[in-house]
Amino acid sequence: MLIDQLTKLVPPPPHPLERGQPATWDDVEARLGTPLPDDYKALINTYGTGSFNDFLYVFNPFASNRYRNLFALKDDILSAYAVSQHNFPDDFLDPEFPAAGGLLPWARTDNGDEFYWKTEGSPDTWSIVVIESRNAAQYRYHLTTTDFLVRLLSGTLEPKVFEDVF
Repeated sequence: MLIDQLTKLVPPPPHPLERGQPATWDDVEARLGTPLPDDYKALINTYGTGSFNDFLYVFNPFASNRYRNLFALKDDILSAYAVSQHNFPDDFLDPEFPAAGGLLPWARTDNGDEFYWKTEGSPDTWSIVVIESRNAAQYRYHLTTTDFLVRLLSGTLEPKVFEDVF
């Protein structure tokens, strides 16, 4: 599993904060209105609330801090995305979640770059869309959440949006 590769690359904290538990995900998914990728759930169950390199923050549905909480940030980010889409329809082509194939945010960088899942097909096959904070540049990756993180943190994937950070 890729979560094992990720934990070898970046060991989880000894006492992760606000970890998910297998029994709690049904409530999260019911509240969200969609199943989530299994590898994302394993990521949250393993790492809890936190960041990678004090730069990339993965949203956690169990986080008490609203600026790390999936539910609070989803609404804020999708609202801003809808405004951008209205003002710049040629640059923001994807619908926002919960529309079919809509974008669902799952992480953000310290610079404000946003990471979305393209909710098309089975959650375990959702691709990733990264939208740069300072313009409408978008980068698409047909990778799972943990595959993306493993490649990013190991240096085998270098998105132009933050080339020299990792």
